[in-house]
Amino acid sequence: MWLASQVDSYNFVQDNNNLFHNLMQGLVIVGASKPSNPIKSSQLTLRGMKRDLMQHLKDCPHKTFKKNKKTGKGTSLEDEVIRRLSTTKTPSVENHSPIERYAQLIQDEELGGDELEMQLFANSKNVNVLVYQHEKDSFVRLHEYFAPDEDSAETIHLLEN
Repeated sequence: MWLASQVDSYNFVQDNNNLFHNLMQGLVIVGASKPSNPIKSSQLTLRGMKRDLMQHLKDCPHKTFKKNKKTGKGTSLEDEVIRRLSTTKTPSVENHSPIERYAQLIQDEELGGDELEMQLFANSKNVNVLVYQHEKDSFVRLHEYFAPDEDSAETIHLLEN
């Protein structure tokens, strides 16, 4: 648990890019140019990050997104895309897979980032992402998204708004 006095927080415009701004800031803070993460902070752009995450989604659609704690069975990244698309009011497009449609919506800023993007980020950038909630004078961890090599990966700490 972290005390409020131990945390630096950054506020970004509350829009569909808020999560991506926070993830980019996190990469800069943990040292985006370290050998374990060859991304240089000067090369970070929202469009580039979204493109990288959506490419990872297209390359690994059947990778596990989340495991059900009771059954131990996992849902795939593709299943999560389909679930998320079903909750939006965006029309489907013929000749486009759900993943292609979802990637386009993210790139066009019609959808903002969520748990799926944090998982894609952790996997594709090899960075752990931990999400906290502010409660009284401390922070409580709500969600964890671990990199494939979680023990040696850098960690980004995000505060849920």
